[in-house]
Amino acid sequence: MNRGMVSEPQIARRDFGCAELLAVLEEQRHLCQLLLELSRGERSAIADSRVEQLEQFSAEKNGLVQQMELLEGRRCALSAEVAGRLGLPLGANLAELAAGVEPEDGGRLLEIRAHVAGVYSSLRATNDGNMQLMRKSLDLVRDSLRQLRRATGLGSSYTSAGKPSLSLNSNITVDRTA
Repeated sequence: MNRGMVSEPQIARRDFGCAELLAVLEEQRHLCQLLLELSRGERSAIADSRVEQLEQFSAEKNGLVQQMELLEGRRCALSAEVAGRLGLPLGANLAELAAGVEPEDGGRLLEIRAHVAGVYSSLRATNDGNMQLMRKSLDLVRDSLRQLRRATGLGSSYTSAGKPSLSLNSNITVDRTA
């Protein structure tokens, strides 16, 4: 030990279990960003009528949503643990946790919370836009089918067995020689 040097007292960093919570939040942040990118890809696929790509995007999103659900359960459990260590109620939010932990960890909690909130807002807006595009597409298909039925005289009734029964309008003749 060097007797001539006076070292500053080491202040012990208090660990409230934030490291694992921060890791889960970082993973949630990453998955949220991926969900947003996929939703934007869905929008493009909807607009360009690329059905196979739309199905692929939807399947990938479903997988990410399942991962998010698992992470959310873990985040809630870890948040409850940290809250308990801080003497906060179980339902304490990230801002309340951030106020009670070390400043560096608290800052990261707030930064991640702000980023995820922004991504969720963008994701909600993108998904709402996608839903509107899909509804408009379905409305166009329904209108086209109605017009087709009227133009051809085809009815839309069903037999007792549940099979479509096509009835031809009496004004339409079918040339069977062609």
